[in-house]
Amino acid sequence: MSNWEQLGLVVRYICNGQVVERQLEYIKCDNCTGGKVSEAIISTLKQLQLDPMLCRAQTYDGTGNMAGCNSACAALFQKINPRAPYFHCASHGLNLALSHASKVPEIRNMICV
Repeated sequence: MSNWEQLGLVVRYICNGQVVERQLEYIKCDNCTGGKVSEAIISTLKQLQLDPMLCRAQTYDGTGNMAGCNSACAALFQKINPRAPYFHCASHGLNLALSHASKVPEIRNMICV
C-alpha cells in the first residue's frame, strides 16, 4: 500500500443526538487530479448506496487539487451538490500547526514531555 496514492473516505453524521465519524474505506487513486478524486468519491458513495446529494459539507487538506476554486475536487463536488461547501480539515490544520511549532525547541520539548 505504501507505493500507491490512497484517499480515506470518512463520513460524519448524527445518530441519536451524538456526532459519529466513520471511515468507510480507502480509495486507490491512480490519478490525483481534482476531477479524478471527485469522481472517485462520488462513485464510492454511490457504490455504498449513499446519496452524494445528502452531503452538507466536505473537508480536505489545502492542496490545490483538493481545495482550489475551479477544477479542484471541492469545487467539482460542489457543482454536483451546491449544499456541500468546502472547509479546510481542522485535524490537518492542527497537524500543520504542531509541525510548524515543533521547530521551536521549547515547544518541541514540551510536546515530547
